[in-house]
Amino acid sequence: MRYWLISLMQKKKMEVPEQIEKFKEFLESYYQEEIFNAVQKGINFLEVSFSELSEFDIDLSSELLENPEDTLKCADIAVEQFDLENIKDFRIRIKGLPKLVQIPIRQLRSDHLGKFLSIKGSVQKKTDVRPQVIVSKFECPVCGDIINLLHDPPYYKEPMKCGCGRKGRFHLLSEEMIDHQSMLVEELHAELKGDQQPRKLKVNLLKDLTRPLSDDKTNPGAELTITGWLKGRYITSKGIKTTDMELEFHANHIKSEAATMDITLSNEDIEGIKAFDTKDILNKLSQSFLPYIQGHMNIKKAGILFLIEGEDFNYGGKASYGTINLLLVGDPGKAKSTFLRSIITYSPKGIYATGMGGTGIGLTASVTKNELEGGWSAVGGSFPRANGGHIAIDELDKMNKDDRLAINEPLSECKITIDKADQHVVFKARAGAICAANPKYGRFDPFGLIADQIDIPPFLFNRFDLIFPLQDTPNKAEDEQLAETILDFFDDGVEKYPTEISADFIKKYCFYVRNNIHPKLKKGSKAYSRIKDFFVDLRTNYSTRSVDGKPVVPISPRQLNTLVKLTIAHCKLRRSATPSEEDAEVAISLMTGFLQSFGFDQEAGVFDIDRIDTGTSVSQRDLRERILLVLRNEEGKQIRHEQLLEKLNDVEEHKINEIIEKLKMASDIFEPRNGLYKLLE
Repeated sequence: MRYWLISLMQKKKMEVPEQIEKFKEFLESYYQEEIFNAVQKGINFLEVSFSELSEFDIDLSSELLENPEDTLKCADIAVEQFDLENIKDFRIRIKGLPKLVQIPIRQLRSDHLGKFLSIKGSVQKKTDVRPQVIVSKFECPVCGDIINLLHDPPYYKEPMKCGCGRKGRFHLLSEEMIDHQSMLVEELHAELKGDQQPRKLKVNLLKDLTRPLSDDKTNPGAELTITGWLKGRYITSKGIKTTDMELEFHANHIKSEAATMDITLSNEDIEGIKAFDTKDILNKLSQSFLPYIQGHMNIKKAGILFLIEGEDFNYGGKASYGTINLLLVGDPGKAKSTFLRSIITYSPKGIYATGMGGTGIGLTASVTKNELEGGWSAVGGSFPRANGGHIAIDELDKMNKDDRLAINEPLSECKITIDKADQHVVFKARAGAICAANPKYGRFDPFGLIADQIDIPPFLFNRFDLIFPLQDTPNKAEDEQLAETILDFFDDGVEKYPTEISADFIKKYCFYVRNNIHPKLKKGSKAYSRIKDFFVDLRTNYSTRSVDGKPVVPISPRQLNTLVKLTIAHCKLRRSATPSEEDAEVAISLMTGFLQSFGFDQEAGVFDIDRIDTGTSVSQRDLRERILLVLRNEEGKQIRHEQLLEKLNDVEEHKINEIIEKLKMASDIFEPRNGLYKLLE
């Protein structure tokens, strides 16, 4: 391939009339019908395969690589020679360049100037679409001669002198304009090595490349493959041209590396998916999902539903998104990071980030100086880049308070709002999130409550649909299986992680049902009734229960919404248009496991969703009221720590200390002296 391309680029230069004739023959042979259809639909461009062009005429493809700007003009002229109306200003866009001319941005050099190349990168920022003057027509007021000037953007020219001797002040008759847009593209972070910083390159888009559909594909955060040619512009210093040049890329074709581009389904794939038996399908797929992680079947089931998601709904302008958010909280060595990195590879558009190395700004969006136009511009972070796919955030507990607050909006609203430095921008961030965190003290205390050992604020904690604890408890049978799984990895003679269903099939299956099956939950259906009964019965059974007179709320409407999303996701997994009672039972099973782990108040012996929604259980609320009552009854409404312990001798000291700290943070009490508490009213 390399030697073929080198010989191709050394071919003799072809004259312009011959190029036009060759292009016309090529287009008539390969693309005549496509051109006719495009013109009829009012489309003024055509995508042409480079491999087909080189197959037709190697000399012509060689000329394109060496002199793309002039060669493409010949292609455009060739199209205009077709006997068609309204074919003026038609453009040929070349796609699929060979790998040898796909050049990383950091490797662009002077040898690449004027050559036809392909680059990859993500859009950091872009300008608005603006008209750009390319030709101006002037008239001499003395002799009446017409002077046509071709501009070299971004600089505007005016005629200096007419043939009659007239200098300056010519009449402007007309201007020819095209649509123009610039964007700043940086290298893909996934392709950087070590501590390399991404290099940036300005890319110019003209004419149909600025049309609304293309404009949507080039929003900040979009990952693109861009075909075009490299140009250099002299850098000026104090109005004087220097010998140094600034590189710019002029785009001819743009391919969006969007979510749907990462997984391609053949007809054979679709037939295999449609033929796959859906009986007990979640269990079957879970058995083969992430085989190098032993056990944790509920997490694997939730992970598959996380990839498939529910459906988006709109109620009178209020959007409800089908994205599913998961949180894993576990001891060190329990494969949390492996879960995240692995599950995200099954997503058609997966982004991995970490709370330790990143910030809320890096995950959401920031405002930076605009290198294209000056001033300021908003730049999307990991969440906007994951729009339409999924995001994994590791080390969530390592993020500071402000950064946690920043990710609350994309987790709950699937958008990010920036209102800084005269920039008011709303980024789309529709991405299901799977996050991981460590327990508050590094490892779970087997004798303590799980919910009390997680250092994540309630406002963020309740943005997750399901939360799973991963505790490292010794178990001989499980430990033997775990040891064999790890040790077999180092034995070349042992088959690695054999499964009945391949990872590739699971990935394609989830992708297909996510995008092609769109069930709706209907009132009166068995799934509707089962979810309703579960929700109402659980709340009704607890309506007469209280702890020291305080009502207990076992489940809230937030969990009802999660049940709907999980039910629809499982329905899509079955490739059904109507949710069934089986779908609802799967959702209820996962929800019950979640409530038992995090929503159960062992002291009161009841389910209490306030442990998740507010971070305070009914028994803690009761203790809070008891402490405040003691203070109200004391002289001066103050009491020493030792006296408080005596009056509440039926309560463990660490529980009293925890409530005292919460009361101080809420400014209900203050501590004028060490160990003395005073009520604020």
